[in-house]
Amino acid sequence: MKKYRAKSEVIETISFEELVNHVIESGAHLHNGMPWSFSYQGKAITHENDDMYLFLTPHGFEKFSRGSFLGVKENGELFSCDENFLNTYYDKVED
Repeated sequence: MKKYRAKSEVIETISFEELVNHVIESGAHLHNGMPWSFSYQGKAITHENDDMYLFLTPHGFEKFSRGSFLGVKENGELFSCDENFLNTYYDKVED
């Protein structure tokens, strides 16, 4: 049996609400007050419903919903996670 340790990396996160506000302030096209289709960190994000967005990862489409965080890995890959995941696997980095 072999054992592996996760590599440490620094990620950036943005909450669902922060992302929506950021995109609205950037002048994105709105549908019923919500951004419809936009780019974040060079990746396309599309509106599924007012509580969820979808984005493509190397593993397929992933959902990003209210109460979640959108993480950006050092390689630019996006992922969705909740606060419990962040607190379990990452230490907060102070600016």
